[in-house]
Amino acid sequence: MPTAVFHILVPLFLVGIFRHFYLKKRKTKYFPKDYILLAGIAGIIPDLDFIFVWIGSLFVSNSEIFHGTITHSFFVLPLIFLLAGIFTRKDFKLKIKNHKINLSHLFFILAFGAFIHVFLDFIFDIGKPVLYPLLKTNIGLGVIYLFNENLQPLILPTIEGILLVIWLVYLYLKNKIRNFV
Repeated sequence: MPTAVFHILVPLFLVGIFRHFYLKKRKTKYFPKDYILLAGIAGIIPDLDFIFVWIGSLFVSNSEIFHGTITHSFFVLPLIFLLAGIFTRKDFKLKIKNHKINLSHLFFILAFGAFIHVFLDFIFDIGKPVLYPLLKTNIGLGVIYLFNENLQPLILPTIEGILLVIWLVYLYLKNKIRNFV
């Protein structure tokens, strides 16, 4: 199953690539770099159901049943955020310090992060109800289980490491990492 780091890195990476290669060519300024960070944070939102696991563990012995249920469906969080983005006024902006965030864009970013989270779980895991409420059966491709049993624990950390190195090299080449060097 993908880790929290993986769920953060993949949407962060994808939105960063989208912003750099697609929107930069169009010379548009309506997609600030704050959205890249928000996409990474949005990638972990479906796992907030762990709060119920922690609370449930105080009362029942098998509180794991709360994790990976309705929050890991393509039709719950991604759809809710997508609809919120569609029906939110386009000119409504949140101002946080010096950052202006378009609320409808924020909902689209949250929908994207939640969708990527569920998609990653579908690809790498074998047991999530990704089609809930249409189908309550746990399904998934379980790509990790195609590899040798000894390699399975190494697959996701390797992908995480590769993504992190690519992201750091990208930041270094764009002189965005100079404060840390």
